[in-house]
Parts: sequence; structure tokens; C-alpha cells
Amino acid sequence: MTNHVQLFLYEEIMLLALRDEQGTIATGFVEQAVAGAILAELLLEGRISVESTKKQRVTLINRQASGDPVIDECLDKMGAASKPVTLQNWVHKLASIKNLRHKVAQQLCDRRILRADEDKILFLFNRRITRKSTQHLKEKSLKECAKPYSPIAMSLMRGLLC
Repeated sequence: MTNHVQLFLYEEIMLLALRDEQGTIATGFVEQAVAGAILAELLLEGRISVESTKKQRVTLINRQASGDPVIDECLDKMGAASKPVTLQNWVHKLASIKNLRHKVAQQLCDRRILRADEDKILFLFNRRITRKSTQHLKEKSLKECAKPYSPIAMSLMRGLLC
């Protein structure tokens, strides 16, 4: 029996943004891409809807916990909003969640897709880097973990890198 790991869109974005050899992020706007991927995930799951007007306000339809800590934190933040917010503003608000990048990386480490290492910068500062786990990559390719709508993740990353 094979153990098949299903990745969320925002996890795919994080994996695409990683420099394999250095274990660092290839772009400075990964939080915005992750936030966009979270919103896309919620939209595809029918948890939010977006007005088809010019303002593109977001309505939370289903606030029920998903079991995923990152998505649940975003749902809590969206549920606490006092008034409707535009899609663009939600990307900004979700991207500003404290340590979003590290939460996503830690979640991937917990699932053994990444591994976390620490090194020193100028012998003074500790830096945490994440690399793709060789154990996971030997077992299965990351392409096998991708959802059918992975082109969305590729589009989000292409927009960041251009």
C-alpha cells in the first residue's frame, strides 16, 4: 500500500519558491503568493466567494475548521473581520500573518517533505534554512503529491518571479 501525501496549494508555492541547494526562498514576495494560494484553496473548496463586481469583495461562507493550522488561522482572521474586505486586501492581510513563511515551512517539515537545519551568519546570528527532504524525495516525486489544480500554483509563482 502506497502512502500518498496530498499538498495544499500554499505548500506547493512554498516548495516552488525554495532554492534547493541553499534552502532559502528564491523571491521576496512568497508571503503574498502563499496568501493568494490560500485564498484560491478556500475559493476552490467553496469556503469563500468573491463578488463579480469591480471591488471583488470576499464573503466567508464556511468558517468551520479544516484541520490544517495555517488555513484555520486564515479562516479565523477572515471570520473576525467586521466588514467585507476586497480580495486584494485579504492577500495583504493574510500575507502579514506573523511568521507565515515559517509556519508553512514547519508544516512541511512535520510532514517530512522538508527538513530544517540551522547555521550561523557571521558567527553571530542563527539562521534557519529548510531543504527538501531526501528521504521523501526517494520515496516519491513531489509531482505525485500535487493536486489537479497545480497550474494555479505555477501561475502564482510565475507572477512572482517575473
